[in-house]
Amino acid sequence: MQQSGPNFEGVYGVTTNPMRLAYMMGTIWLLSQETKSRPLNVLEVGSWCGSLALTWRLAPELYNGGKGKLTCIDVRALFIDLGANTNEVSKEMDSALADEEPFKVFQHNVQFFSR
Repeated sequence: MQQSGPNFEGVYGVTTNPMRLAYMMGTIWLLSQETKSRPLNVLEVGSWCGSLALTWRLAPELYNGGKGKLTCIDVRALFIDLGANTNEVSKEMDSALADEEPFKVFQHNVQFFSR
């Protein structure tokens, strides 16, 4: 992968809705106010390609003095029933999962933590 920044292209950025990112940042801001800047530990379940993980990691740097830890988990296994989900995005996601591409993109994207 020869990109100078995170990969949010096509199916790899499918979870990156700008409104979702704003709510995530706001959640970390609110928690940092309530916890008086104690470390915030975030568990992201279903990381896909790491696009949202970048937000979960950036928000504590901006609002909590960098105090906190992010743990990402994802089974990254074929799970899409293409008989029931016939749209192009589902097909692209299934194809990417079959080639283990989402994990490669995740590894690439998380390189941009703290940059």
